[in-house]
Amino acid sequence: ILNCRQKKKAILVLLVILIGAGFELIGVTAILPFVQAVMEPKVLMENAIVSKLMQTLSIESANGLLLFMGVMLICLYLVKNGFMIFSQYIQAWYATRIQKDLSVQMLKAYMDRPYTFFLDTNSSEVIRGVSSDTSSVYSILSYLLTIFAELLTILMIGIFIVITDATIAISVLALMIIVLLGIVLLFKPKMKKAGLDNVKAATEKGKAIYQCITGIKEIFVMQRKSLFVNEYEKASEISRRAQCVYDTLNNSPDRIVEGICVSGIIGIVCVRLIMNDASNISFIPKLGAFAMAAFKIFPSVGKLANRINGMVYHLPGLDNVYE
Repeated sequence: ILNCRQKKKAILVLLVILIGAGFELIGVTAILPFVQAVMEPKVLMENAIVSKLMQTLSIESANGLLLFMGVMLICLYLVKNGFMIFSQYIQAWYATRIQKDLSVQMLKAYMDRPYTFFLDTNSSEVIRGVSSDTSSVYSILSYLLTIFAELLTILMIGIFIVITDATIAISVLALMIIVLLGIVLLFKPKMKKAGLDNVKAATEKGKAIYQCITGIKEIFVMQRKSLFVNEYEKASEISRRAQCVYDTLNNSPDRIVEGICVSGIIGIVCVRLIMNDASNISFIPKLGAFAMAAFKIFPSVGKLANRINGMVYHLPGLDNVYE
């Protein structure tokens, strides 16, 4: 589907996503030294690098160090989120540009077909191919970019929390992987069926509307208005049910991930504290970093499940474009 120019631009988009994932990692890792400074400022001030920095910036007290670190954290998060908005714009610009080019390409492809093709093909299928199916390709492409971005974020933050505390990190990451696979495998059949039903319903609705408009005289003369209304209503009901399944299943992963993973990480932390009573104080800064990491990773896992399910739902449209 993508031409050479679009593939080159994809590299730039992926580079922007990679930089965004790096910002997410920095945002999480910066929390740990700040929490350590709040808990044990004297220990942090004894660090050679921190001591040199304090001398350079003429910082003489722990409160001054905390103030400096707080201001830097604020600036970091403002810059990070500003860049993430820019990254979302770049992804949207790239995906919508491909959707536009693809819809024009699809129309040109239909125009190159012989006249007999249009005699044998319902007009609603052509309209769906140019509009609805290309929108499905746009959705799939957007989902792929999001999946790549979230995977990078999870990978980078995952490596950081493994370095911070391998036992908890591996346990939490394993739990998230199990939950993600469970959601995808459980929802996939229903999402696939809903996607197929939605495509078929869209064709039937378009067919009913087109026949009503083009054959309005015959419909009035033959008193067949209710026939076309009923056909449209049947197709709309199928579309409604498919959309209901999609909306429900697409919004469920966030709640499932939050419920299971938050419960799991609390249980793991409790076991960790019970097994290591002597290290409870030193574990508090790590716990703060874990909380921040969880704040970023859990939504990412939810988005992964959402986007994978969404791709399954829109795959029938992509298949039609290939055909």
